Amino acid sequence: MATALDQSAKSTYLRVSFRWDIITSNQSQKYTDLSTDLPDDFIATPEMSVRFPKNTSTFEKLRCEIDLPIDAFTTRISNRRPHAAISVLVEEITRPETDFAPLSNLLTPFRGRVTNVRRNFEGQTGLVRIEARSAKNRLKIPTGLPVMHHCPFDTYGPGSNLNRASFNHPQQITAIVSNVVTIVNTTGQVAGFFNNGHMELEGVSLKIRDWDDDLVFTLIERPPADWLFSVGGSAVNIYAGSNKTIEDVRDKLSNEANFGGIGFAIPAYHPTFEGPPEECG
Repeated sequence: MATALDQSAKSTYLRVSFRWDIITSNQSQKYTDLSTDLPDDFIATPEMSVRFPKNTSTFEKLRCEIDLPIDAFTTRISNRRPHAAISVLVEEITRPETDFAPLSNLLTPFRGRVTNVRRNFEGQTGLVRIEARSAKNRLKIPTGLPVMHHCPFDTYGPGSNLNRASFNHPQQITAIVSNVVTIVNTTGQVAGFFNNGHMELEGVSLKIRDWDDDLVFTLIERPPADWLFSVGGSAVNIYAGSNKTIEDVRDKLSNEANFGGIGFAIPAYHPTFEGPPEECG
């Protein structure tokens, strides 16, 4: 005869996992609305609320809303300071109703990336509202041609054939004033070498807006406070930038051979656009 489970145990519960990448390793934070019999590494959060969209198997923009109490993790991601991209996974587990039924049923109603975080949303004191968009929303197909005489490739992306590590100049930061940072040692590079480049530490990457003084960098926004003297003595990585013109790619990156801008990357003869060479006079 079937034996029902203890009714004090929830028959259906949720698990929410956040994950973000840093240079040294992957890190994660996990919550569940269970209060007992917790899965490994999950934090009991009975007050957690999750609203996820119905999966329509289309490419429409789907949003998930997660309410969590304020703790060290939610405080860090809601303080309006830069942080690494955070992915989120929502799982719904249904326990068996009898002692001889199959093991728990696991569904994944949502998988995506955090896009917005707000404290005390709509007067909910002590709670943080986390909004995420589904992974399907990131499927985008670029159209059109690149701007004339500008390379379409990312500076260190596929097509550039550049080794990013070769253009890295690690430094310690000695001062942060708003979005202006000062480093310890001179880099020995020519003016403008780091313009449009970026500073990076533990998964957070900030674009360099301007670099005129050898020790002073102006970023697009203020970096985290723990960049000062760098966490654990680790140096901040500073990468050269490019405005993707032929001059920058040639003189700064020595990479003219891989420049993909219109007017430079067109081969001398292409059968799609012209006849055989002997017919061209």
